[in-house]
Amino acid sequence: MKEETKTENSHLVGKEITYREVFERSLDHLMLVDGHSGIILEINAIWEPTTGFTRDEIIGQHFTTVFADHQITTLEEFERVRTHDNVISTRLLKTRTNGPLPVEMWLTIVDHPEGEAILTVLRSIKERLETEEKMEEMNRRLQELIATKDKLFSIIAHDLKNQFHVLLAFSEILRQENDTLPTDERAFFIDQIESVSRSSHDLLTNLLGWARSQTGKLAVNKETLEINTLIRSVFRELQGSLEAKELEFFEDVPPSLRVFSDHEMLKTVIRNLISNAIKFSHRGGRIEISVAKHDMVAEICIRDHGTGMLPEQAARMFDPGAESTPGTENEPGTGLGLTICKEFVEKLGGGMRCESAPGAGTSMFFTIELPQQQN
Repeated sequence: MKEETKTENSHLVGKEITYREVFERSLDHLMLVDGHSGIILEINAIWEPTTGFTRDEIIGQHFTTVFADHQITTLEEFERVRTHDNVISTRLLKTRTNGPLPVEMWLTIVDHPEGEAILTVLRSIKERLETEEKMEEMNRRLQELIATKDKLFSIIAHDLKNQFHVLLAFSEILRQENDTLPTDERAFFIDQIESVSRSSHDLLTNLLGWARSQTGKLAVNKETLEINTLIRSVFRELQGSLEAKELEFFEDVPPSLRVFSDHEMLKTVIRNLISNAIKFSHRGGRIEISVAKHDMVAEICIRDHGTGMLPEQAARMFDPGAESTPGTENEPGTGLGLTICKEFVEKLGGGMRCESAPGAGTSMFFTIELPQQQN
């Protein structure tokens, strides 16, 4: 009988040692809580390296002290949870330095030498949540790329196709009736062909730039640029469009001001904004461009005195899915110009804003970095 008792005791001791080893080596945070007082009776070894708190700092404290959230703040609430065996919930563990640690919590009631206890298993879900967040971001990016593709195909199928139809039609008239057309009509068709060709070129330039921007293939090559030279270059490109609507163009730009930017991206932004100002200006109006220094940046303003916008129109003006509004003389658009401007300005490290009111025109502001010697 004594031998049997001795054997049973040895067996129990062996089980206790095995239990202790499993308890200590578990990669989950294990915690025994007194079922009557809520005091922590025991924790395993993983707590200290992951939370920064030692065993002595945790054992003897109330169970609520280890949590960073406040889902359960009293023993009564904990009692209600523990009446349902194997309850799972998400909690936040306190850590000394790294912020709350998200965990999944399982509760089960166990026997303990000091009475009924609650074994709490807390499994870190930090990596899982980070993975889910990355997957959500990838899915969002995929949806954006799909929308980009759809927008590109829509523009190519509709806008470019229409412009080529115009080119073909005018070219056919010139080819068939060149010898009989009056000089003024011939000049009109030639002007139209030039205008549509320039519009098609600008549209393709914007499409390619936007596509590269959306797919992450747009390289930013910053250099020191003289802003006046760049503005005059854009003015020469758009001079025909300005004259066609009898628009005056005014500059207020410091003659020696230099900026630190990407030449082609900045030129695209200025060209698109001036083109937009031309589109929504009334015949015989004026467009103004001014540049002012503010601390570390230059702020460029392009202002027209045209139709202006309602607040709800201004709120969605940078949305690539926004429907384009015809100009004052029914000039068409794609809805891409301002989207490209905003994306390019942000890639260049600046910001963009708008001031507009119906009938009062629109002012578009954007900031560009200054070279260090001019800061």
